[in-house]
Amino acid sequence: MEATSEAPSNASEDAFLWGAPPVQIWCFDLIVYYRTIGDAQSIVVLEQLEKYSKFSFVVNGVITCALAAFGLIGNATLFYQIRHSHHFSKRLAGHLKMLCVWDMLLLLCCLVTYGAISLYYGAYILYLVGSIAYILYFFQPFASFCVTGTIWQCAAITIERYMAVSRPLEQRTMKAQFSVRAISALICAFAFILNIFVVPFERTLNECYEIAENGFHIRTMIQQQDIVNNQYYAILVHLIPDIIFRAPLPIFVIAVLTVRTLQICRHRTVGHHTFHQQKKNIPFMLTLLNAKFVLCNTLYMFNTILMEVLGYGSKTSSQTEEYNPQQYISSLYLTDISNALLALHSATNWLLFCHWPSSRRTDGKNDCTEQSMLSSGSSISKASICDRRSAENLLKHFEKRSVATEAVLALCMTNERFAEFVTGEPFTNPKTISQHPKVSEVSASVATFIEKLLQLFVDKTSTLNDIRAICRQVGYDHVGSHIHCSVEQWKMIREVVVRSFSTQAGGVSSLAKSASRLYSWILREIKSGALCASVDASQQQFRYHKTSMIERPIGTPYKQPLRRLSTVIPRVFQQKKNSSPTLAPLTYILPPRQTVFKVMRKLHQNDVEDSPVTSNSENSRDQAQLTAVSKC
Repeated sequence: MEATSEAPSNASEDAFLWGAPPVQIWCFDLIVYYRTIGDAQSIVVLEQLEKYSKFSFVVNGVITCALAAFGLIGNATLFYQIRHSHHFSKRLAGHLKMLCVWDMLLLLCCLVTYGAISLYYGAYILYLVGSIAYILYFFQPFASFCVTGTIWQCAAITIERYMAVSRPLEQRTMKAQFSVRAISALICAFAFILNIFVVPFERTLNECYEIAENGFHIRTMIQQQDIVNNQYYAILVHLIPDIIFRAPLPIFVIAVLTVRTLQICRHRTVGHHTFHQQKKNIPFMLTLLNAKFVLCNTLYMFNTILMEVLGYGSKTSSQTEEYNPQQYISSLYLTDISNALLALHSATNWLLFCHWPSSRRTDGKNDCTEQSMLSSGSSISKASICDRRSAENLLKHFEKRSVATEAVLALCMTNERFAEFVTGEPFTNPKTISQHPKVSEVSASVATFIEKLLQLFVDKTSTLNDIRAICRQVGYDHVGSHIHCSVEQWKMIREVVVRSFSTQAGGVSSLAKSASRLYSWILREIKSGALCASVDASQQQFRYHKTSMIERPIGTPYKQPLRRLSTVIPRVFQQKKNSSPTLAPLTYILPPRQTVFKVMRKLHQNDVEDSPVTSNSENSRDQAQLTAVSKC
C-alpha cells in the first residue's frame, strides 16, 4: 500500500498535543491502521494480517535463512570445485560458474531482504520503515536482477545443449563466435536495464513522521512515484519486457527445448552408452536442472502475470478503483511462496553438479570421464565402449574368419562397386562370387583387422587414441576407392556381425550388446577418417593450380582406379605381437567453413531419405561429422 499523509483519527487527536507534524507524510503502518478503525471488517482483516505475519515469519524467516545458508555454502563449494578440477567441459564449466554466482547473489538478497528482517522483527514484519526501507530500496531490485540473470543463464545452457544435439557443426561455429563471457556480459546488461535502471524513476526515499508517546519521530520510507500508475508506462516498461525476458516466454522456451532435446537423444543409439555408463550423467543432470527450474519458477510466473498484468492485489491496477484487502493479503501469500521456491531452486542447484569423492566406483569402469552435450564427445575411455572382460570373451568365442566372410559376401551381393573392388573384376554373376579367391583373401584381412582391434581392447597398455587412429586411417584411405555404402547396407553388416556374435557366444545378451556397441563406435571412427580425407581433398583443390592437373579430352569421364584392400588397411598387420600400434599422426588441414558443409552434404546426400535403423546410422553420421571436424 502507498504511503499517505492521513494518519488514523486517534493518532491525529494525539498529534494536536505537540503541534503540526514536521513533514506531511505519515509512516504508514498497516496493522496500526486497521486497529485504529475498529469496525467489524477491520477486525477480520486484522486477524488475517496477524495470521499472515506468523506464516511469513516461518517461511521468510526460518525457511529462507536455512535455504540461504545451505545454498551459499554449497554454491561456494561447487564454484571452488569447478575452478580447481576438470569434471566438466570448459564451456559448461563457465556457464555453471556464472550460475553459481547468480544463485549466491540471489540467496544473499533473500537473506537480507526477507530472512534477517523476519527473524529480527518476529511476527510483526509489515512495518517497513527506517533502515528496512533502505535495505528494500537497494536489495529488492537487485534480487529481481539476479532472478532474471538466473533465468537467462539456464536458458543459455538449454539453448546450447539443444544446438549441440541437433546442429553440432553450427553449434561449434557459434561457440567460436560467442564466448561464455560475452553471453554472461550480455545477460548482465539486459538484466540491469530491465530491473535496476528504472528504479530511480519509480521509487523514492522520503521522510515521514511517526507518532510516539513523547512526540513525533522522523523516519524514512519508500514511496512510489506517480509514473508507476500510468497505464502506458506499465505496459511498455513492465508488461512487455516481463513477458519476453522474465515470464512466461523464457520458461516456456526452456521447457520446450528440454523436451525436444530429450526426444532427439532418445533416438540416438550411437554413443548413447557412454552417457549411461557414467556415474555422473551430465545430460541427465542438465535435464533435472531444467525440470527443477520450470517447477520452481512456474508459481513466480503465475504470480507475475496475476499481479503485473491483471493487477491482482493492487489498489490502482484493478478494474475497480476500490481497494480489496482480501486480494492484497492473498498476493502476500503468493509472493512469499514464490520467493521461497526461487530460494529453494538456487539453494539446491549445486547438489546436481557437485563432485562427491566418496561416491566413486572402484571397479574397472571408474575411468569413464564425464562429458556433456556441450562438448565434442571425445573424452571417453576404452571401458565405456568395450571393457576388458567383454573383449576377452569376444576374442574367445568369435569365429573371425566365418563372420568376416559372411559380411564381405553380404556386402558384395548388395554393392556392385564393392564387389569390383574386392575381386578386381567387373561384377557379373553373384552366385559365383563366393568362390572367388580374392574374397577369401579380403575376408582373412578383415578377420585379422577385427582380431587386432579386440586384442588392443584387451591390452592394458594400449589407449583408445591408438585404436581410434587405426580406424580413422582405414576411413581416410577408404575414400580413395570411391565406394559408398548406404544406411541399409551398414545396417545389414551390423546385423550379420551381431547375429554371429550372439550365436557363437551361446546367446549371451551382454556380449551381443558389447559387439553392437563396438561395431557402432568403429563405424563412427571410420566415417570420421573418411570425412577428414574428403576435407583434405577439397583443400588441395584450392592449393594447386589448374595447370598442374592432367589434361584429358573433353567429354571423357574420369574413372578412379580400384585399390587393393592392403592399401585400405595400411600398417595394421605388421605390428608385433601384443604391442600397441605406432601410427604416425595424420595431418588434417581444415578448409574454409563452406567447404566443410559442402563435403558433409556431398558424402551423405543419399542417407537422408533412408529410414532410421537399429544402429541409428544417421545419428552416427552426425557424431562422425562433429568428431572429424573437431579433430581436424
